[in-house]
Amino acid sequence: MSISIFDQTIKLADVRKILKQHSCNKSERKLARSLATEIFEIAHVMEIPGNLNTKIQKTNLEATYSLEEKVWMSDFQSENPDCPVRIRTLILESFKKKETNKKNK
Repeated sequence: MSISIFDQTIKLADVRKILKQHSCNKSERKLARSLATEIFEIAHVMEIPGNLNTKIQKTNLEATYSLEEKVWMSDFQSENPDCPVRIRTLILESFKKKETNKKNK
């Protein structure tokens, strides 16, 4: 997985390699949480919705969301005080549904 941004391609494998070199192996989510607001700002400008956007939309069919709300809909935003409470609530609800599905299997 990769993204092209600011005339550069950034690969997830490269990010993981750098984290591992600095004794932060498997810390991608921690990095995302620490940069959560900055990630939102860039994604908003680039109109990239969060990774939970589709899941949240499917579980709330009657609701409509603005681009800004859709961009906030990433799993690493769940504890970010800058993320609107309404969206954090939806993110946390999506976690509960995942946990329920695991228990039923």
